[in-house]
Amino acid sequence: HVPWITRLMVDAAHQGRRIGREALAAVLQKLLSRPNVHEVRTTVHMRNAAGEYLFHSLGFERTGEIEGREIVMRLAM
Repeated sequence: HVPWITRLMVDAAHQGRRIGREALAAVLQKLLSRPNVHEVRTTVHMRNAAGEYLFHSLGFERTGEIEGREIVMRLAM
């Protein structure tokens, strides 16, 4: 079983305050503490450079897959 983070959104009025980073780190900690979870996947819209940077900064890498207009990324442990 590979868990997916389907959406992680922070209201525009609250962006730039590390809320997204802290929320994502908490979600990852919870997911990766589950037995038999060795990777987590997500998608980021092609035009969301800040979102891709956030996921990349926490260890996610592009898989090379595209779903619609979304880039598939994975964090492997």
